[in-house]
Amino acid sequence: MDDIEKAISSGVAHDEIVAILNKNGFDLSIKSFRNALYLARKKPLVSQRLDSLHQFGQQLKNRFHHKRTLARKLMKLI
Repeated sequence: MDDIEKAISSGVAHDEIVAILNKNGFDLSIKSFRNALYLARKKPLVSQRLDSLHQFGQQLKNRFHHKRTLARKLMKLI
């Protein structure tokens, strides 16, 4: 994928990349190539967002656990 991104940033057209890939055993249309490129670029963003949500969920869980523990300690004092 890095080689493809480098080629694109160097100005190589998508149809040229597809032609090279197809000569090397792939069977891609330009539409399939662009869709795969879109999904590959999107994946890191989705992964980062999921990591952020997971971290937020852990923070909420820790806060809830802390408050529940504090409430139990207070109840013992009463």
